[in-house]
Amino acid sequence: MLGLQVFAWTQPDVPGPGAWAVLAHAGLAGFAVAAQWQADRRRGPQAALAMLLVTIACGVAIWYFWWA
Repeated sequence: MLGLQVFAWTQPDVPGPGAWAVLAHAGLAGFAVAAQWQADRRRGPQAALAMLLVTIACGVAIWYFWWA
């Protein structure tokens, strides 16, 4: 996303994805990586919750920014 936004800044009349989309993707990706890190190091319900949070973060990014 950041690469696309930087490209859009260098081209006339190309709006790009916008700051909100770039920041939201970065935030959701960081959250998913942190949750996956926790899932890899935990067992039982804590690992399951972390895996669920990774799935939710990825689902939100896909639904809101790519399908909607």
